[in-house]
Amino acid sequence: MPDDDPGKWNEFKTYAEYDVIAERDIVEQLDQFPFPEFERRNYLVDQSINDRGILIDLDMAGNAISFDEVYTEEMTDRMKELTGLDNPNSLAQLKTWLSTNFGLNFPALGKPEILEYLKNNPEAPDLVKEVLAGRLALSKTSTKKYIAMLNCAAKDRRAHGLFQFYGANRTGRWSSRMIQLQNLPQNHMKDLDFARSMVEKGDYDLIEMCYGNIPNVLSELIRTAFIAPEGKMFAVADFSAIEARVLSWLAQEKWRLDVFNTHGKIYEASASLMFGVPIEQVTKGSDLRQRGKTAELALGYEGSVNAMEKMDKEKKLSKKEMYSIVALWRRANPKIVEFWAEVNEKAIECVQTRKTKKVSCLVFEHDGTNLTIALPAGRKLYYRNPRVRPNRFGQTGIVYDGMVQSVGWTEVETYGGKLVENIVQAISRDLLAEAMYRLSIMKDFEIVMHVHDEAIAEVDEDRAGDCLETMCRVMGEDLPWLNCLPMGLPLKADGYVTKFYKKD
Repeated sequence: MPDDDPGKWNEFKTYAEYDVIAERDIVEQLDQFPFPEFERRNYLVDQSINDRGILIDLDMAGNAISFDEVYTEEMTDRMKELTGLDNPNSLAQLKTWLSTNFGLNFPALGKPEILEYLKNNPEAPDLVKEVLAGRLALSKTSTKKYIAMLNCAAKDRRAHGLFQFYGANRTGRWSSRMIQLQNLPQNHMKDLDFARSMVEKGDYDLIEMCYGNIPNVLSELIRTAFIAPEGKMFAVADFSAIEARVLSWLAQEKWRLDVFNTHGKIYEASASLMFGVPIEQVTKGSDLRQRGKTAELALGYEGSVNAMEKMDKEKKLSKKEMYSIVALWRRANPKIVEFWAEVNEKAIECVQTRKTKKVSCLVFEHDGTNLTIALPAGRKLYYRNPRVRPNRFGQTGIVYDGMVQSVGWTEVETYGGKLVENIVQAISRDLLAEAMYRLSIMKDFEIVMHVHDEAIAEVDEDRAGDCLETMCRVMGEDLPWLNCLPMGLPLKADGYVTKFYKKD
């Protein structure tokens, strides 16, 4: 108070004056970017989801942490026994051991390197195989999410504030806080319920006897630590192939829209068209379907062989095959290829001339500081201080100032395919936001979580099936702002009901 220390009180008043000046400057800056009413509405939905939180099975999470500690101690002792190393967790020590004893020189000992070695060297010594498998097990970090769950659960056993509105500044998508929800491990176990119940009961010996690899089990069970309260269930619904649908719609690629308006099997249809075989021959698990899937996941945003390599996790394709698939996919999708080029061209023209340009149902403008792209829903994407100059490929491209996660504020290069990716993901985000708003004003739905293009709501157990049906219907409905192109956007959502979260 003033009487206690007049000097410090005057310092505080001076600080407060500058604080007000800074706040005023921020308001003046933000006034340049009006907050659309529908985005304020989306923000309020986001806040209600964050305030509501999601229930966590703390007993299960606690047991999972204990299981991991026991397994880590046992595996470390086993690795010491196998290698004779003081610290088998040391990457340097382990690489030296492999080099000295077996002549194996690994540049890195991450999961990709180990899996590729084991795949290509089936005749490797059993000792090497066991040590590398142990390295994989000890380096698994996904179980850290259980610790995060315990750390952020409130007295009501719920985790609140997990979502950052507009966390991905390029597209407006949400990002995660406290518990990273955007990269949860998938679950492939057929007996998920049984494994989960054993962890919940704390039966380590039975889990070890049945599965052996404790870290893999705990990793696959992470999603299941999110649970519905007594008398409730989760209704989980996600958009089907949403990015492929939005891309096809923006480019008006008719054959793809026909697929999405009928059977929806885009991997099969893509392979059928690329390789000239009847779609009936492209069956689940077949090599043709896998090639169609890899192409669809890798090539929609102007990706080429490098993108194919990232998607071909099992290393089934040669580079020659990849080049062929890239050419076949682009030949099968001429409207999409044309769309990449047109977006790139109009963006460059807009930056150079400061004149409004239009592509599909997108509007490119320069506001004096930013290249903006107006989306169908009404909001804009911003690219600050854009410049046109040769890019690293020797072509004319756009550079702008932006955030890069590993670097910070820096120059960012972009091109047609990358701009298209931003646009498609932004529209996909708007579709999810719209669906969550429409569900939030219905009395039966309490949305507690959303991951990528999926929404999770708590619903009454005795009405769960009906609620899921409504949820999928709402997410699949046409929207007024989508009626801007001759061929409409065919939306579809699928889902399931469950007592605990999982990947169905």
